[in-house]
Amino acid sequence: MRLKNIILIICALLSLTGCSTAEKFSVYGSGGTKIYTPYNTVTSQSIASQSDKVDIAVPSDMYCGFILAQPSGCNVKIPIGLDYKISRHTGTKAALYAGGTVASVGIGVTMIGTIAMIAAKCNGDDEESDRFGLITGIGAAAAGVGACIGAPSQSRLRQTAYDYNFGYEKQQRVEIPRLSFTLLNPNKPKGYMEQTQAGNESSSRRKASSGKDVKPDSKSNNISVSSSKVNKNRSDYSKKIEGTYIGTGSLLTGANVDENYTDVNVIIKRIDRNHVSVNVIESGEEYFEAPLLYEVVANKNNGFNLVMDKLPDAVIRISKDGKLHFNHKKVNIDNVIYTLDIKAKKR
Repeated sequence: MRLKNIILIICALLSLTGCSTAEKFSVYGSGGTKIYTPYNTVTSQSIASQSDKVDIAVPSDMYCGFILAQPSGCNVKIPIGLDYKISRHTGTKAALYAGGTVASVGIGVTMIGTIAMIAAKCNGDDEESDRFGLITGIGAAAAGVGACIGAPSQSRLRQTAYDYNFGYEKQQRVEIPRLSFTLLNPNKPKGYMEQTQAGNESSSRRKASSGKDVKPDSKSNNISVSSSKVNKNRSDYSKKIEGTYIGTGSLLTGANVDENYTDVNVIIKRIDRNHVSVNVIESGEEYFEAPLLYEVVANKNNGFNLVMDKLPDAVIRISKDGKLHFNHKKVNIDNVIYTLDIKAKKR
């Protein structure tokens, strides 16, 4: 009886083990970032402390495709996709097979012991009956232990994460790009051509002009270029640097800052192999009266220098990792010469 009691206690403890599990991982973000899950967008899981770490537990019986990150000082929750990995959950499967095996053996021993015990009892052999009764009890206990191990394992394997053999990477990185409240490439509104003139008159921006203005060619719809021939064997530098560069800038009078710009886009478009047009957009408005024409020259640092014909004071340098430095010392605004300095990175 003591053996049976011990086995019953073990089975009771095993039966208390929860069948449901949770997938645990850590999210790393900047200090003060609040992390939310899709199933609870009201209460944050936690706030990234100075260690930039937040521990997350997602029920295994659900699929969580993303989390929501709310940076410090921002009232917008930004969805961030989670990284996944294949997880076979071999430990739980092994427990299921082991429990099933033990339960099957225990049931077999119980059946044989019961039959032998009944036969011995009928023959009046009490000693053999007690012996087979003990064997029957051990078999029943083994079957119970196997069932206590196998049943929770089977229940866990029915959960979504176990059923589809996936898990979450233990370390998730939250990288929030710089957000802009201005469309980088807005579509022109309907009837834009008819309203262009009126729009220019109502604009509050003081349009700047460069010492070397370049205006569109009305016949070809392209930027007019001086008649210099390009070597056909030369690399297409213009294609390598074409794109939109996002950053900040300032307008200076001598060494004094006249204006600061927090939302600047420098848009570079290819004209030919070694010529590009440059358009500066500040807070959604064109900065110059017309696009600027530059010639592209490779420099010794595996980057590029953009130079303007007959205006050496307007130089753009682009590094090999896409960082742009625009410096124009002859910007004319209302007949006052300024320096426009922009630092940006390719989007």
